[in-house]
Amino acid sequence: MTFRLLSRLHRRDPVSGRTPGPYPAWFGSMAVSTLILSLFLTGCIDSVMGTEDDAVKPRVVEQTGPKLRHSHLLDRALKPMAGKSGSAKGLGLIIAVQSGVEKQRLTERFRLNGRFRLNGRFDYNHVLYGLAITIEDLSGADDYQEFLDSLAANPDVLWYEPDFNVVLPLSSASGRSNGQQVPWSVAAIGGMDSWAVSGDGHGSVNAELYVLDTGITNDDIDIVENLDFRDSTLTLDPDDRDGHGTHVAGIAAAIDDTDGLVGIAPGANVHNLKVLNDDGTGDVSMVIAAVEHITAAKLASPSTPMVVNLSLGEDVGTPEYTAMDEAIQASIAAGVVYVVAAGNHGQDASNVTPAHVEEAITVGAYDTGGVFAWFSNYGSMVDILAPGEDVVSLNASDGGNMPSPFLSPTPRSGDPDAVLMSGTSMATAHVSGAAALYLGQNPSATPAQVRQALLDASESFVVGAPSGTTNQSVWVGVNPMNSSVGVLFVVPDANALSGQDAAKKALFESWDYDVTLISASAPQSAFDAATASADVAYVSEEVHSSQLNTKLKQATIGVVNEEKMLSDDFGISSGQGDFTATSIHIGSGGGNDDDDDGGSGGDHYITEPFGAGSLAILTASSPMHTATGSLAGGAQVLASPPSNDRAALLVIEAGGALHGGGVAAGRRVHLPWGNNDFDVNLLSDDGKTLLLRALEWAAGS
Repeated sequence: MTFRLLSRLHRRDPVSGRTPGPYPAWFGSMAVSTLILSLFLTGCIDSVMGTEDDAVKPRVVEQTGPKLRHSHLLDRALKPMAGKSGSAKGLGLIIAVQSGVEKQRLTERFRLNGRFRLNGRFDYNHVLYGLAITIEDLSGADDYQEFLDSLAANPDVLWYEPDFNVVLPLSSASGRSNGQQVPWSVAAIGGMDSWAVSGDGHGSVNAELYVLDTGITNDDIDIVENLDFRDSTLTLDPDDRDGHGTHVAGIAAAIDDTDGLVGIAPGANVHNLKVLNDDGTGDVSMVIAAVEHITAAKLASPSTPMVVNLSLGEDVGTPEYTAMDEAIQASIAAGVVYVVAAGNHGQDASNVTPAHVEEAITVGAYDTGGVFAWFSNYGSMVDILAPGEDVVSLNASDGGNMPSPFLSPTPRSGDPDAVLMSGTSMATAHVSGAAALYLGQNPSATPAQVRQALLDASESFVVGAPSGTTNQSVWVGVNPMNSSVGVLFVVPDANALSGQDAAKKALFESWDYDVTLISASAPQSAFDAATASADVAYVSEEVHSSQLNTKLKQATIGVVNEEKMLSDDFGISSGQGDFTATSIHIGSGGGNDDDDDGGSGGDHYITEPFGAGSLAILTASSPMHTATGSLAGGAQVLASPPSNDRAALLVIEAGGALHGGGVAAGRRVHLPWGNNDFDVNLLSDDGKTLLLRALEWAAGS
């Protein structure tokens, strides 16, 4: 049986706008355009990759009693025989036997029939008591009726069913990334506000994450175990030569350091369990063998928190469980958390294995605009949603030439570090990371408790979900998405707002922020009291330094400043200069941004939605300003005007050295706009997103 993932080439600008929905204003513009990438969309339709060889099927003309389960899948369990030429096929079966039966003796009895050759593949003891075999009709007739009849008549056999195939998607990829990147999807579900704080360079999660896929090959993932569950006739090779497994693992657990990407549960202990061949195909029996291995590990160490990511599946045409479903069910009962993809058929997930396993956490997908993904399966079996379209994550590295026929043959230049992929596979990895995060702090939680905790923390902002399907997105932030940010808005006179300050206040309130006004001339004691109950202070460009002076320099909350004359008092720099432009240049950080590599420091929340090149601030030319003179020791330059190397957008982390002495008690942001000619009403969508994320990043201190 084939698990087909829909493929289409993505050529649209990943930063292009989408129809807005009831989600944060920054949501629709967060797709990372740092990477110039193209890649086929993962999904599931038969027309994309064609069907398997339908001309050769086992000639089973009648049901073989109640012991044969899922007989309609027999034609999908044919396997080419290793070392055989022509159309020689074998039939793969999974067999459950009576408890206590010596399986070796049972298979020896099967071998007594001289017409069939039996090859034992896997032996199961924990998730089911049985085995997986492949049988070959030595007569060349590919007629297995006689063998199936013998199984049905054997009192030691409880049931048997086809060992069908799973197949991974056609894909292609290109692009590079330098410096640490926080993918839009990680930020979108609160990853930068989680207890591990994805993107701060220090996050580490103590949980075991098992990824059953095409293998994993990337140094930005902490791989603690490499196992290849494919047939022993193959050379054991756990490397990823397809790219799917590495991409999934990176979403869930890429290390939080100064390089590459960061995942939802950064630094989790990743177990690479390769269950698919390098051509993207594999058998259900391989998946069950991996589930058996995981379950044995859990039984041997019950206190160890374990999460399994299964970004694969198949439409089996029935809600009845397969052997894989029952194996997963047994593993969950042993205490292992399973997160599975809903599938990309665009249909109800009730007939999809293992998506229809009740005890598993089944994940559907939405896009960069918070809209339910058109390819995602839906229905009551879907427990939760996560980002699944245009998701940026790691690409396989050091994996040889990647010979998979499912990959584009287009020559690759260099070793791409990151790619975009789409599908419920990607959505599943976000939830696997969320489960690992929860177990990192609640290691004794049961699978049911983990599932409920994720549902309780989820946010209801996804739009367009089909009837009967959840609209809840996974959320890992410490604070709920809709919890209001308290903004202390510093203005010249709190009782007489200018038109520009009134427009800014209205903009803040449109984001559901609680805005408190304070006059810049208020005494230090009033500022101390006000900052004690606020999350972030925002200083209007109309405030004069003679009014505010250094009243916020040592504030313990974050401060966002747009008044250039406060550069010194604010602790950013000793001078300031003007420039007029409709954009600022995003680069690698530091004073010189001419290399246009899209770095921007990489780990700053406020820069992540934007890519290399020019970031639009206004819809029309208007004066803006830069910091000149001596910069603070802790200042990090995130952007400069296109025409020079002056620092236009700067940040200082909490604890960073301020200009003029002292350290920042909270995060500091120095925005590039100001002057009386600046019109907030002309801010482009990029500019509004930058403003919003500057406030939220500073408030996170």
